[in-house]
Amino acid sequence: MFFSSRILAPLALAALATPALATTIDHQVPSPQGALQLRYTPEMTLSVSQRGLGPREMPRCAWKTRYALERTVTRADGAVIAPLARVTPLAEPQSGMSTGSCTKVRREMANGGALPESIRSLAQTEAARDARQFETELPQFLAMNP
Repeated sequence: MFFSSRILAPLALAALATPALATTIDHQVPSPQGALQLRYTPEMTLSVSQRGLGPREMPRCAWKTRYALERTVTRADGAVIAPLARVTPLAEPQSGMSTGSCTKVRREMANGGALPESIRSLAQTEAARDARQFETELPQFLAMNP
């Protein structure tokens, strides 16, 4: 039992980082080859680590959330332009400790489902700022990649 728990525990911890479902923010940018679709997807990643599994310890779960905004760019024909994709951190990671198992923490986060309103608002602001910046970067990209 000791051997299998030492091997399975790191694998289980790696599998616990899960992105949350979120709404997307879309922008269109005109270009000489046709309109480009910018799609921004806010993401939350939850990492957990179970603590206090000893016989005299109370189980605790250390958790950390990270928020990011992923940008994908597609042409009118649906082809993704990979060099223009980007992931931008939205906020400082948040962390904490909860009593009980990490399964409970993951379940609570999954049931919550949506991103906090403050993060959603920050994602919309960052997407609008990035779309404006993208319009200034696009001519340089097109000049280097005809």
